[in-house]
Amino acid sequence: MAQSAEEKRKVPRHPYACPVTYMGKVGTPGLPPQEVAFGGQIVDLSNGGVGIETKGQAFVEIGTLVKTWIPMSSVAVEVPVLTRVQWIRDKTPGISQLVGLMFVL
Repeated sequence: MAQSAEEKRKVPRHPYACPVTYMGKVGTPGLPPQEVAFGGQIVDLSNGGVGIETKGQAFVEIGTLVKTWIPMSSVAVEVPVLTRVQWIRDKTPGISQLVGLMFVL
């Protein structure tokens, strides 16, 4: 019997709603891809990573490293973290995706 993603999870997720900024690569035919800052919304957080909802296309691919800035709720600070894309799920195709990012140490 196969385990679900939740059963495989090593640490629990906690709801955490706040804006997030992440870097994605956007390409133009004939030119190398450029890193561009995008905004999204954190939907949950754990010791192992963060789940975000993107605004528009995610502009990331599974397995890629992504620079992410997570704001702290009680102070005006955004903590820069390096994350790896673990999964991407369409929430509303073309409008937003849910993206699972694992913290990289």
